[in-house]
Amino acid sequence: MQAYTAVLVGESGTGKSSLVATVASGGHFPSAHHYLSVGTASAHTTTSAGAGVTAYVTVMDTASPHEYDRLRALAYVSASLVVLCIAADDRSTLEAATERWLPEVRQHAAG
Repeated sequence: MQAYTAVLVGESGTGKSSLVATVASGGHFPSAHHYLSVGTASAHTTTSAGAGVTAYVTVMDTASPHEYDRLRALAYVSASLVVLCIAADDRSTLEAATERWLPEVRQHAAG
């Protein structure tokens, strides 16, 4: 079985923690807001990718405050995929994705 890790990065309020909570609950979107205050949180799921291939996926949430820059950088080491999260109703999160998050990903993520 293939194993992958998806690391979610982006500003606070972009849905990273809600996505992890959704994966952890088997696909049920949380009714309450989830905020990660410290470090990282993760959830695991097994999915069928078609053609009889099954994959084990870890979805990892990261804290966005600058105090966690060094801790967050460690998450990129195991990343198979990095997802830059933005809020569709908040343009500043798109600006932060290009000005803060993309440079950080390029610096720390392999390949």
